[in-house]
Amino acid sequence: MTSHLATRKTWRCIECGRPWPCYHAKDALLTEYAEVPTALVLYMAAAFAEAALDLRDRPADQLYFRFLGWLQLRRPSSPPQAPWGTGASGDTGPDR
Repeated sequence: MTSHLATRKTWRCIECGRPWPCYHAKDALLTEYAEVPTALVLYMAAAFAEAALDLRDRPADQLYFRFLGWLQLRRPSSPPQAPWGTGASGDTGPDR
């Protein structure tokens, strides 16, 4: 658990005073949600929506990059197995 948490209305870190999520908060969130990255995206999207209401004077694109832009979305390292290629029907793939 981290002490780098957001203060509502200002969305600044209670520990270091920087705009939240600060570096330490991001690091802690990546560790906490390492096994469920989709949950991290949903959590940060909810925080983005709440912050947009509290920080109406900030441009939406700045808030987007602050809350969501730092997240890395990656494709799986290997493609899923296709249903073809088993050789059962003589068809080995989409080229045939």
